[in-house]
Amino acid sequence: VTVQSDATLGGIGTVKSITIQAGGIGAPGNSVGTQSTGTLTLNNTAILDFDFGSAVASNHGSPGASDRYNITTNAAGTLVFPSGGTISLNLASGASNFTGTGSYELMSYTDPTAVFNFATGDGTTGSIRFGTGWGIPGLAFNFVNDTTAKGIFLDFVSSGPVVVDSTWQTYGDGNWTTGG
Repeated sequence: VTVQSDATLGGIGTVKSITIQAGGIGAPGNSVGTQSTGTLTLNNTAILDFDFGSAVASNHGSPGASDRYNITTNAAGTLVFPSGGTISLNLASGASNFTGTGSYELMSYTDPTAVFNFATGDGTTGSIRFGTGWGIPGLAFNFVNDTTAKGIFLDFVSSGPVVVDSTWQTYGDGNWTTGG
């Protein structure tokens, strides 16, 4: 399946092969869920819409619940990022789940050589850039390819107070204090 500009391929289930063109939108899951494919090719300026559920401590072996692509072909080059380009990750829902420290698996694969052209980054650098919905203050993010856990992960950690509004804030420990 080729997803053209301004078109969206979403939902759960299995698709033999997915290519998301420039301006095309991939939206795996149904709320939080998984879309499986033999191969996933992301062209420069492709867009991904993801939902994020509850997070757990930064643990790639047991990440938080989120939308995910599951690449099922056991071969090199089955998860391809744009060479020298970037894709955008939109936060469709779940901003309130980003507190403290945690990890989400965005893409899983079966072969450690599956990933081509991926560059680690923080949402403003690297292969994956933040799109809409990411106005979450007080957090540091990192997109990583963990070849041991066989996945592309979004890790986050509180880098100070997370200001919810101008009066209340939390430091990621679950305790609320008045802002000052």
